[in-house]
Amino acid sequence: MLDSIQILPADTKVDVRTLGRVFQKTTGTYKFYWFLSLLELACRQGRPRFSGREIAAQMIACAWYPRVYFRLSFGYQEKLAGVIDELEQQGGIDEQIEKHSDALADFLFESKYLTGEMCRALTRYVPTRFLSPWLHSNDDSEVKRLSYSLHNQCLYAIFKDRNGPSYEINPLWLDYLRTHYGILTDFANWHLLRFLQQRNPNVPNIADKLIARNQRPSMNEQRKFWAFVMQKQHGVESLYTGSVLHEMRGCDLDHFIPWRFVAHNQLWNLIPVEKSVNCRKNDRLPNLALLPKMAEIQRQAIHTFIDFGGKEKSLEDFCDLGLDTRTLLSLNNREFLNLFNDTFTPMRQIALNMGFETWSVSEMH
Repeated sequence: MLDSIQILPADTKVDVRTLGRVFQKTTGTYKFYWFLSLLELACRQGRPRFSGREIAAQMIACAWYPRVYFRLSFGYQEKLAGVIDELEQQGGIDEQIEKHSDALADFLFESKYLTGEMCRALTRYVPTRFLSPWLHSNDDSEVKRLSYSLHNQCLYAIFKDRNGPSYEINPLWLDYLRTHYGILTDFANWHLLRFLQQRNPNVPNIADKLIARNQRPSMNEQRKFWAFVMQKQHGVESLYTGSVLHEMRGCDLDHFIPWRFVAHNQLWNLIPVEKSVNCRKNDRLPNLALLPKMAEIQRQAIHTFIDFGGKEKSLEDFCDLGLDTRTLLSLNNREFLNLFNDTFTPMRQIALNMGFETWSVSEMH
């Protein structure tokens, strides 16, 4: 998502310039997820009129993955985060449903878990505040009244009956939203990314944490690296058990700092372990007392790889630690350990602050 996403496609029927200003003043994630959910309902699902409960369920589904899976902070006094946290603590939502926003939204809409109070909390202010740039008013009652007649060609009208609020997209806007759905989604996500980066300044790869993935990126190249090292070294010591691992076929690659925090498969954070150990550790944080052994295994592996003809290009992941490959290979044991301490210690502390759990080797016994 680039800066140019801020420039929306022009149109002669609707006021695109006003739409381009809707995210200028934001104190929470509401506006971003409101607009993304509106686009989902009106464009992908073909529902230009929807209820407050429908869009509340969609907002939760859109925000569920970055909040629950990656534990991103949405800011203080953020109602959407609070609702998601409450639903997650209640349980009852299948893990497979969680990763598919459409299925999750449908489940929540029909579910007793999503209460009327939750829906009201999510739709109390954002529908009117979103329309303020068109209607030039901060009075919620006035905005609702003006929207009913689509005053100033505002984006949607707000209705209310005994079943609660509902919203209907202005027909003048509907073609524009559907024609430029992809660009408008990127526009909202770009602003959401900037917002979340400000509130999660030390968290890596936030751009990769906004949308649920059905599958993680492949680790074929990383597995080839460790298979090569295992063959040339006649095995690699398991970080957690001390056993000698001889073939990658019987091993997993463990993310020392969980993938749910780093959201990447860079080589310096990966270590081969037994499948059963990786399953037990899951997305938890190991003790930093293991770091000297981790550094020793890693340093020996990269030297073995190069000594037996491996290409330096395969070690480019380590450049993200601030060193070129030649400098990396010149480090002695102490210098290499210092590099790992400087890298992993603050990362682990940030992950702890975000709520990631710890794990001990003793739990295997």
